[in-house]
Amino acid sequence: MKVTLTNNILKYKKHIAIIILIVMALLCIAYPYRKIIIKIIKGKVEHYSPRKRSNKGDCPDCQVIFVDNVKKQEEAYQKEGIKPQETNSGLKKLLRIGKLKAVKSNEYYIIDYLKHSSPYLLPKAVVFLEDLSKIYSNKCAKKTITFIPFRISSLTRTKTNVKELMISNKNAISNSSHLKGKTFDVNYRAFNKNKKQINCFIAALSELRNKKRCFVKYERNGCLHITVN
Repeated sequence: MKVTLTNNILKYKKHIAIIILIVMALLCIAYPYRKIIIKIIKGKVEHYSPRKRSNKGDCPDCQVIFVDNVKKQEEAYQKEGIKPQETNSGLKKLLRIGKLKAVKSNEYYIIDYLKHSSPYLLPKAVVFLEDLSKIYSNKCAKKTITFIPFRISSLTRTKTNVKELMISNKNAISNSSHLKGKTFDVNYRAFNKNKKQINCFIAALSELRNKKRCFVKYERNGCLHITVN
């Protein structure tokens, strides 16, 4: 029994020694690049922080490119979309029967803290989000720039959400397209001063808009109002 215990201890010590040697080797390899690594890690932590915000971010030429107003976006949901729900329980029922799908943060985009909407969209809109993410990611890769996930600040709303929002937001309207399950907002200010990334994102979104897959309205409050077609 004592011999077996001694052998196990020696075995574990050997494994620990190997792990320590591997870690030390990796640290030696990474040391010359320490400043770059720290910068990347710091940038990722700051970007993923839910409290990270900036009013300095811009959306170059968006006021000229993305001009699809409310009337134009109505074309996308007049014949398609969910029936506006009074409360969140109605949305959850549609989620259970598969009419809506849950949208969660992933490597491509981050769902912000949602006060006046819920993270649900029509399956068609979820597919659109996936396509937008991949096109944006590919454009960053082609330009050899660090990919930064974009932030979604609002998704599907209830009638109650809209009423509450109209009190504090002058852009909110009673027949909001967010009621139909096909609309979401992207916070372009969350890109902060990463101009190369925001330009890649704008190019990706413009590509899908030109293919008639969405309507987009630039809003000065920091959002790109997107309705899937």
